[in-house]
Amino acid sequence: MAWNFSDELNSSDLPSKNSFGEFSKNFQLSIYNVDGKRKNTLQDAKNTLSINEVNNKPYLSVIESDLVFTNYHSCSIGDSIAKWSQNHWVINDNNQPDETLELRLYPATYKGKSHLLLKDIDDQFRWGRCGARGYFDGIILERE
Repeated sequence: MAWNFSDELNSSDLPSKNSFGEFSKNFQLSIYNVDGKRKNTLQDAKNTLSINEVNNKPYLSVIESDLVFTNYHSCSIGDSIAKWSQNHWVINDNNQPDETLELRLYPATYKGKSHLLLKDIDDQFRWGRCGARGYFDGIILERE
C-alpha cells in the first residue's frame, strides 16, 4: 500500500514532540458471568497506544494499540498510519469499499499531564475494526 501526502506543511501545522509517545490507562474491567452461578467480577486491565514518529515525515505517525473492553474482549490497531490534522491525529481505514472509517486521536494537557482522547467519528471505526464488542469513542489515556 502506498501512502502519498504533501510535504508542503508549515512548521506551525506540524505536531509537537508531545504528540508522540506511549499512552496507557490501568483500570478495572467488569467480567460478566452469564451462567448465573457466579458473581460478576472485576479484573485489572490496561489499554495501551503508541504514536510513533516516521522518519522525514513529521506529519505522519504509525499507531499501535491494544485496547480491552467489557468481558475482556480486545481490539488491536496495528501498524496504522495516522496523519496530523490541525490539533489531532487521524487514522483513516479505507479498506471498506463504500465507507471511510475515521478515528481521531487528540493529544492534550490536563492538570499538567499529557493525555490522549480517542474520538470515533460516527462510531464506525469500531464496527470496521472490532465489531460490536469494542468501542473507541471517549477513551482517555495518559502519557507513560
